Amino acid sequence: MNLSKLDNYLNPKNSNRINRIFKDLDLKEVFKAINFTNSKIGEQHLYYTLRSPKKDISELAKLETKIADIQRLVNINFLKKTISRLNKDRCYNLADMAFSQWLNLPYWWYRKSPILVLLLLLSIIGFIIFPKVFIYPIILLPSIYLVLHIINKGFVFYAVTFFQNLYDFISVIEVLNDKNPIYKFKSQKHYKGYAPLIKILLVGEKIENKNIFLGTIGFFIDLLKGFFLIDVLIIRYLQKKMTFNEDFKIDFLNLGELDMILSIIELRKNKKVCTPIYKENALSGKSITHPIIKECVSNSIDTYGKSVLITGANMSGKTTFIKSIGVNLILARSIHTCFAKEFTFDFFDIFTSIDIEQNLADKKSYFKAEVDVMKELIHNSTIRKSLFIIDEIFKGTNTKERIALSFSILNYLAKNNNRVFVSTHDIELVHLLKGNFRQFHFDFKIENNNISYDYKMKEGAILHNYALQLIKQSDFPDEIVNNAEKILCE
Repeated sequence: MNLSKLDNYLNPKNSNRINRIFKDLDLKEVFKAINFTNSKIGEQHLYYTLRSPKKDISELAKLETKIADIQRLVNINFLKKTISRLNKDRCYNLADMAFSQWLNLPYWWYRKSPILVLLLLLSIIGFIIFPKVFIYPIILLPSIYLVLHIINKGFVFYAVTFFQNLYDFISVIEVLNDKNPIYKFKSQKHYKGYAPLIKILLVGEKIENKNIFLGTIGFFIDLLKGFFLIDVLIIRYLQKKMTFNEDFKIDFLNLGELDMILSIIELRKNKKVCTPIYKENALSGKSITHPIIKECVSNSIDTYGKSVLITGANMSGKTTFIKSIGVNLILARSIHTCFAKEFTFDFFDIFTSIDIEQNLADKKSYFKAEVDVMKELIHNSTIRKSLFIIDEIFKGTNTKERIALSFSILNYLAKNNNRVFVSTHDIELVHLLKGNFRQFHFDFKIENNNISYDYKMKEGAILHNYALQLIKQSDFPDEIVNNAEKILCE
């Protein structure tokens, strides 16, 4: 995936935990909601940052200093317009250029190109002097070269795209150096001398897409290049002379960070976001919302140093709320911006168990998949201070064992200054975890045989039989409802 290229290079050992968090918390959709970058480089940098949250407050303080300096010292609109020149899809490949694949085309197919061109020039001179003798070479050689040009068009196209990206990048950072006191770019000095040759290489590409007339001119330019192997000669020369420069990688990362900061500044214009507050062992917020839900109902919470158990009906807002806690903690630690009126946090590592899937190929049942995830959570609970977000723990086993295991595991995870946010339908856990977990619920109303939700979280647990009430409102046969009520009473 193009979006994840930078992350793949900087985090080659992407853990299953990060992938599960992204899936469980819908972070790809969150990324779309917060992405105001102007280039493919900034887009990749923002994506990488979400997957690699900062580890301490000093890193976030440096980010805030850069944000403040850019807001104070820089013409932001000019920066956006300049950086947007790198917003073409092909610019995703700049990450490959910076970290892996510097131009490395096969040498054999063009190493004889100077000799071939020299033969053609000699044939032209010979034709002028002895036209009858050189009539066949003057026809045959250009035809052969044109075929060679067409056969090698794929290599040429790759190289042209490579140099096109490089030229655009160098042009952009050269402008940014004059208009930006925060980031100083250096790699343009290494490549600037080759710009005239790159321009010649790109001349046909730039006019072909303008209109039909210019497209025709572009066709004949391409034909001329084919006859004289011009592209091949230039590519051959540039590949021999140009080498990877470490400054290019540094400039790539700095430009990505600069564009990400411009995106954060744009995001902070939203009245629903805030700059979070760091406080050791704290996790609380006022008017917290989820960034991907339109007209999201806000909720507030203070854990007071405890974990949280949330009960309530399906579709009432339980899962959305615990996801919003995880999402905002990641946003706090990565871009230092949260969807809340106020958000206080510590650097909890996040672990999730929400959307577990059974693996039939590995003959792994749903319950076994749950067990494996819980084992990972338990292991990490003793290593680092963590936030565990769990939706419906142990759905894959019977009620008695589920209650016993859930009670034991949740209490274990909540030790060592960890926080657990768990949603459940098991009323038994309300009584068992009372005292150790703060308890909240989401409720619903039935009016005129219609079910409605206010999506507001309330103190305490919900103890009435909301599932049976929902069934009654769904036109199930009376026999089913009556028998269920009877069994419930017994």
